[in-house]
Amino acid sequence: MSTFEYQKGLKKLPIPPLAETIRRYLDVLKPLQTESEHSNTISSCEEFLKNSGPVLQQQLIEYAKTRDSYIEQFWFDSYLNYDSPVVLNLNPFIMIEDDPTPLKSTQLSRAASLTTSSLRFIRALRKHELSVDKLKGGVPMDMDQYPKLFGSSRIPSQTGCVLQTDANSNHVVVLSRSQFYWFDVLDENNNLIMTENDIRLNFKTIVEDSEKTSLSDIAKSSFGVLTTENRRIWATLRERMQNDDHNSGILKIIDSALFIVVLDHIEVGNDMTRMAKNFLCGESKLDNGVQVGTCTNRWYDKLQLIVTKDAKCGINFEHTGVDGSTVLRFASDIYTDSILRFASTINNNSPSLWKKD
Repeated sequence: MSTFEYQKGLKKLPIPPLAETIRRYLDVLKPLQTESEHSNTISSCEEFLKNSGPVLQQQLIEYAKTRDSYIEQFWFDSYLNYDSPVVLNLNPFIMIEDDPTPLKSTQLSRAASLTTSSLRFIRALRKHELSVDKLKGGVPMDMDQYPKLFGSSRIPSQTGCVLQTDANSNHVVVLSRSQFYWFDVLDENNNLIMTENDIRLNFKTIVEDSEKTSLSDIAKSSFGVLTTENRRIWATLRERMQNDDHNSGILKIIDSALFIVVLDHIEVGNDMTRMAKNFLCGESKLDNGVQVGTCTNRWYDKLQLIVTKDAKCGINFEHTGVDGSTVLRFASDIYTDSILRFASTINNNSPSLWKKD
């Protein structure tokens, strides 16, 4: 079975009759309006149905004939033309359950395990071995969003953002104490070139190196915080960075990475509110006037796998190219794969989500 075998046979999203669209529109607005406001809205809708509505409906029908989805471009425009910061406004997060194995993970082992499972997910996707999402009754769903999840980045510009995807990406970027690191993880055939232990050792070296960074150097190089800015301001700052060859090269590495692994230097315990805040926007903490909180240890223009010092894990993601259900499938699969791979160390006959190495 191929991941994309049903793509050509998928039905198009139907355009509902205009009267039904208006009815749904009024139903949604009614609880939000006063009686007077709702009465005015009904009058405006009736006027729209008599005049320009049918013309626009027909134009939409003609527009949809040459596209797989009539709504997709409108969706992209609504997200990519949004000027406010993506953090808090657009980027959602998903928490991954605690490690259920008897040997409770440390930060580095949990991060290495989930990173390895993420790479196995990507390998299965690129080799078309990922099982197809289906509705109840076995109806296949569109799998087109999954390739947009990895190697993708939201790029700001003065005329709106652009979503770009590097289909050949083979490296990850790691953030520790707001410092950026990267290394290759896949070969040209999308096979893993590192074991889980290799990845853990890399993370260990990265954390140890980042801990040597002085507060002044952290302040100078914490440019991940720029992704929390208004998009036009970020676009202006990014243009200046791209005029420098060194910084331009760094941006290319970050933009094209499969995803970001964020190693936070704080413990959040079992406080769900604190966990949610950390995965959504990070924490703020000043040390001699320098921001050393996890809020600068982020890059919000990409998929981020965030692991705290006490091995709590969450995913923060750029929402333009993917629905929440797509990321939920990814989170569920890598969590399950990490458990099954632990089980395989006890019993070689344990099942696997994907083809075994």
